[in-house]
Formats: sequence, structure tokens, C-alpha cells
Amino acid sequence: KKPGSTKPKIKLKKPKELTEYLDQYVIGQEDAKKVLTVAVYNHYKRLFQKDENDEVKIEKSNIIMVGDT
Repeated sequence: KKPGSTKPKIKLKKPKELTEYLDQYVIGQEDAKKVLTVAVYNHYKRLFQKDENDEVKIEKSNIIMVGDT
């Protein structure tokens, strides 16, 4: 870790909370919202993982969004 560098203190929301937020803007598409919110949660959880030598590693993943907007 570089001296003087600090990670921002952000409260990571659970996938259920993210889904509730998306429910305000997206009608239906429950499976897509579930996959997206879990991927977002895991992305930030991996970024904020404190110990690089931790036995539990969160894998990177990619998402392709296809369809009408």
C-alpha cells in the first residue's frame, strides 16, 4: 500500500438493497436485476477487500447487456 493513500469509506449496499433501488426505475426483468446487482456487489466487495493474502478470493466477471433500451 502506498503511503498516504486511503480507500474511500463507502457503505457497501447488499444486492437486495440495490435491487430495491433498481425496482424504482426498471419494470420486470427480475433475473437481470438479480444478476446485475450481485455482480455490482461482488465488484465493489473485491475492490474493498482488505487483505490481498486472504484465502477467499472474489473472482472478476464480465456482464454483457443486450436488448432494447
